[in-house]
Amino acid sequence: MFSKPNETFNVGDIVVWGSLTYLVIDINEDQQIQTKGKIQLCNNILSFYSTTDSIPTLFQIPCTIGKATISQDENKYISLPADENIVTCPNIIDSLKITENTRFILSGDAYSVVGINKIENPGLLTIRIKEDQITPDDNIELGIANYFSNQHVYTVDIQNSDVTLNVNDTITLNIICTDNNQQVISPTLSYQSSNINVATVSNGVVTCLVEGTTIITATYNGVSDSINLTVQSAVIPDSYTVSITGANTVKLNSNINLLANIFNNGVVDASKSVIWSVSNQDSSNNVYVSIVSQDGSNITLKATNNSSYVGKYVVVRASKNDDVLVFYDHTIQIKSLF
Repeated sequence: MFSKPNETFNVGDIVVWGSLTYLVIDINEDQQIQTKGKIQLCNNILSFYSTTDSIPTLFQIPCTIGKATISQDENKYISLPADENIVTCPNIIDSLKITENTRFILSGDAYSVVGINKIENPGLLTIRIKEDQITPDDNIELGIANYFSNQHVYTVDIQNSDVTLNVNDTITLNIICTDNNQQVISPTLSYQSSNINVATVSNGVVTCLVEGTTIITATYNGVSDSINLTVQSAVIPDSYTVSITGANTVKLNSNINLLANIFNNGVVDASKSVIWSVSNQDSSNNVYVSIVSQDGSNITLKATNNSSYVGKYVVVRASKNDDVLVFYDHTIQIKSLF
């Protein structure tokens, strides 16, 4: 093999020429303009699943298979038992995942690795393989050993149902993942919200931001599940209070006007009304004032023209019409005319 000017090759490189694949097995380092070396036809492909990776990954590496080991010394051979062969492939990151006992299917037969040499021929990996037994886990048609046990079926199931939450609410997703029907403990998940303005999701915790809808998705090894989330304004429970405005004193034989307001969470609720009641603060029977007029929000009282009532106090109560436990007491003192 000769390279083009300024084109270089290294031992272990794969060369595709026409429809054939070759492995560079030797380089003449003394060439100045062109690279001169030897290539050998790759007559097979090593297909295997790495046993060192947490996620099964299929590797496929062109190789040569025969009874002789590749060496710069063309006359150097080794004697192998009838059930053994030599595989030579590039010494690269992928091929370094091959370990002793790694199994291959080659030309319909099973083999396992009994020895690896990565020192004798830098750039090349020399592997001794020995005939092995075909197992139900092997896929002969595809030529891949231990195939079926590496075909993982993943599922993701968000246990939470579609949900409606309030602004500023949070919810933690309850997710079950399986691998070949076995539950995965502490799976590594990725999350997505289809509308991050409405809600965000991080480490399985959904935070509601504003009113709207979004789809929350959890993904495990390419498999996903989703729920629909509706975010609404928070429902504030009713909280009613009553107030009375008006003077705190009234002169004998004079009128006083009072106004009651009902508030719900601090806002006047004009749809609500009050019930009025009047009593003496000292609990005596003869009330010191009389009711001139009243309605659901106003009352007019007149102080009785009795000098003995001067200095006395009257309690005017405004109670919420449909809940008398919500009320306000307004105290009025009777004053003299002069």
